[in-house]
Amino acid sequence: MFTRLVECYVQSGRKQEFSAQMKALVLPLLQSEPGFVDLLALSSEDEPDRMLSISLWKSQADAERFHRQNFEKILESVRPLLQGEPSIEFYKVDASTAHGFAISRAA
Repeated sequence: MFTRLVECYVQSGRKQEFSAQMKALVLPLLQSEPGFVDLLALSSEDEPDRMLSISLWKSQADAERFHRQNFEKILESVRPLLQGEPSIEFYKVDASTAHGFAISRAA
């Protein structure tokens, strides 16, 4: 399993508009994408303009394909609501209790 983390800062007072746009555009795209497993959309209580999205994928190839095919379209739709550019990181998932697996690694 693989994950894609997107962190962004939304303009003050536009968080609900941003969330609505993400639900209307991003969620349907994710749900129709091969290899998509789950999405966690997080907001910070300490930094109310900070948003974090964690999408889980069956493979790195699935996550990267989604990013290549959809990121610019998504970014253009929410860019007017953001403070600057989002940061994106990719990670291999080593364990997940919610998805019922753990991977042992040699020390």
